[in-house]
Amino acid sequence: HTGYHEMLKMGFTPEAASKSPLSRGLTRAMGKAQLNQPDFLKIEFQPGDTLVLCTDGFYSAVEKQNKLADFVSDFERDLKIDSWVESSAKLSGDDSSVVSVHFEEHADAEVTDMKMGLRAAERIELVRNTPLSRYLDYFQKAHVAAICEMERFKAGATVLSEGDEGAWMYVVASGTLTVSRNGKLIRKAGPGDFLGEIALIQKTKRGATVVADGDVVLLSLMRSDLEEVFKKDPQIETQFYKSMLENALEKVVELTDRIESARSST
Repeated sequence: HTGYHEMLKMGFTPEAASKSPLSRGLTRAMGKAQLNQPDFLKIEFQPGDTLVLCTDGFYSAVEKQNKLADFVSDFERDLKIDSWVESSAKLSGDDSSVVSVHFEEHADAEVTDMKMGLRAAERIELVRNTPLSRYLDYFQKAHVAAICEMERFKAGATVLSEGDEGAWMYVVASGTLTVSRNGKLIRKAGPGDFLGEIALIQKTKRGATVVADGDVVLLSLMRSDLEEVFKKDPQIETQFYKSMLENALEKVVELTDRIESARSST
């Protein structure tokens, strides 16, 4: 949310963008500037999650050294946090501060298991590994993950019905599902797979029925929510649909191979 990243979206090279006097300006801050539009993300935190807030000076210093993963590892083990802050302050020359908020586990393990959902980091990781986001950067994937809603289905439950209309798709978080058309098996879907993605492109009826083999956890993504993200960052829309087109073509090739294989075996 800085001028630097806005210039990257417009095609500037990282070197040129970093030299601009506008590079450090905030683009989503609440203030008097007419172009500033606060960015809102809704993230459902779970017991055990930790939210880390830091200044721009700290983040910039860590990012420039490509040591974000190292910091996260040390932070999770409660190691060398003070030294991280001191070194980043020296490198950036700016204020360097870190504050964390931890969401405690529930004392009753059974209650925790009943209410436990996907942690924020797990949602981003799940979206990151989904083919539909293969061309998105980390922050863009976080935007998409933030608008996903978690849903649970019991074994035998019908998740999608052939012929129904819908404006959402699912990403499988855990469990397996059976995808069929006209009563015939098409494929099995598991963690990382997505279902009903055509509904995000056009208003068409469902082409298949999806039933949960066992208890499953899914992330649902509404077309209306995704369109709001597209308005804020048109690049996400371009990259998202590019991935969707490539995935559709891969499925066509896979289906063609299966048909040819079935013909040759008969």
